[in-house]
Amino acid sequence: MNNYIPTLDELVYDLNDIGIEYIKAKEKHTKFNSLHEVYAVLIEEVDELWEEIKKKKEHRNVIDIKNEARHVAAVALAILWEFDD
Repeated sequence: MNNYIPTLDELVYDLNDIGIEYIKAKEKHTKFNSLHEVYAVLIEEVDELWEEIKKKKEHRNVIDIKNEARHVAAVALAILWEFDD
C-alpha cells in the first residue's frame, strides 16, 4: 500500500477500462431484472476478487487482482445506470 494519488489521465484510463468491462458484460447478458439480482452478481464478483487477494503474496498476480476489481466496478456501474426506482 502507498499514498500514491493517480493523475487525471490515469483515472480516465482506469475508468475507460471499467466502462469497457461494463459494455462487454452488457453485450453478453441482458439487463438485470432486479436490484437483488445485481447484488448477487456483485457479491460473486467481490468473492472472485477476494479469491485473488487472499492468495499468498508469492502466488498473487496484480493483473488478475486489478481485472477482478474492474469487474466489481463494472457491476457497481450497472446499479448506477440501470436502476432509477
